[in-house]
Amino acid sequence: MNQINIATTSNRHRPNSQLLVIDTAAPHPINHVNRQAFVDQFRAGDVIVVNAAATLPASFSGHHQPSERPIELRLAQSLNPGISRFTHWKGVLFGAGDWHLKTEDRTDIPDLVVGDRLIFDHQLQAEILHISAENGRLIEIAFIAEPDKLLHQLYQAGRLIQYSYHEEALDLWDGQTIFASTPIALEAPSASFSITWEMVLGLQRKGVHVVSLIHAAGISSTGEAELDQLLPLPEYYHIPVDTAAVVNQAKRDGRRVIALGTSVTRALESAADDQHHQIEAGNGIATLRLSPDYQRQIVTGLFTGMHEDGTSHLQLLQAFAPWPVIETAYDQAKQRGYLWHEYGDTCLILA
Repeated sequence: MNQINIATTSNRHRPNSQLLVIDTAAPHPINHVNRQAFVDQFRAGDVIVVNAAATLPASFSGHHQPSERPIELRLAQSLNPGISRFTHWKGVLFGAGDWHLKTEDRTDIPDLVVGDRLIFDHQLQAEILHISAENGRLIEIAFIAEPDKLLHQLYQAGRLIQYSYHEEALDLWDGQTIFASTPIALEAPSASFSITWEMVLGLQRKGVHVVSLIHAAGISSTGEAELDQLLPLPEYYHIPVDTAAVVNQAKRDGRRVIALGTSVTRALESAADDQHHQIEAGNGIATLRLSPDYQRQIVTGLFTGMHEDGTSHLQLLQAFAPWPVIETAYDQAKQRGYLWHEYGDTCLILA
C-alpha cells in the first residue's frame, strides 16, 4: 500500500474532511464524498449505535519505588466490579519519557517486584499486585487512595493517552465525543469525534434511530508487537434496555444496524444470541476478537476511522467487506490525501 498521511492535531471538524464509503451491495462499491454528506448515506429505519463512554485520563507519569526511576503507567483494562469503582486496573508500564517519544523507543522499565509502589503527582500512589508472566510490562495495580477521593485524584494526576504523531499535548476535552457520559474508556471512542449535534438531528429527521451503549474502550498500542498481540483485552460494556429493544426490532424487521466505532461493534456482537440474532440488555465483558472469518450476528455497517496496515482494527474491517475491496479503497484514499488516525478522515462500510 502507499504511504499514509496522519492527522497531527485534534481539529475534528475540518471543512475538507473526507468520507470513504464502501457499500458491498452496490454496483460501484467504493465512493469518496465530503464528510458533510454523512447523513445522506442513511435511510429511514436505520439504527445507528454510538458509544457514550467518556474518556478517562489514563496516563500517569511518576517514579518507581524503590528504584526512584521515572516511569509512565498507562491503564489498559479495568479490573473493578463495576463502572463506579476505579481502584484496580491492568496497566502497561513505560520507562523514562513521555508522548513526544514513539512508544517503541521508550527506555526499559525498572526491575519490578510485587508490592512495589508507583508514585504520581497529587499524592496518588499505586501498588503492584501482579506482574504478567507473558510480558513484564503488563502489570496489575491498585491505587491507594480514599475511595471517595480517588476519581478526583485520577483527573488531577492523569492525562489522556496520546502518541508521538500529535503536534501538541491533548487536553481532556480532546478525548471526549458529544455523547460522552460515564467515564470508563481508556482511549477515546474516536469514531464519533466527527459527529455533531447537527448531524444527529439530520439523521433523526430522516427517521434514523440513534441509540447508545457504553463500552470501556481500552488501550490501542503498547509499542511492542508481543504485547499488542494481546489486544484488545477483555472490556466492560453496558447495553441499556431501550437500546436492546430498538436494535432487536430492527433485526426482526431486516433493517440495518450501523455501529459508530469498533468498540460498539465488539459490544453488540459480544451481546449477541447466535441462535436468534438478538442482543441482551445489561452488563457484560467483551472477550470477542473480530476477524475476517467472523460471521456477524448484529452489525450490518461500521463507521470508523482510517486504520494502519497490520492493526487489529484493520483486520476487523474484513468482517464487513472482502480484503481486495478494502485494499483498493484504502489505496484510493491514500492517493486522495486522506488523513489517518483518530482525528483524521473516516470510512463507512455497509455490508
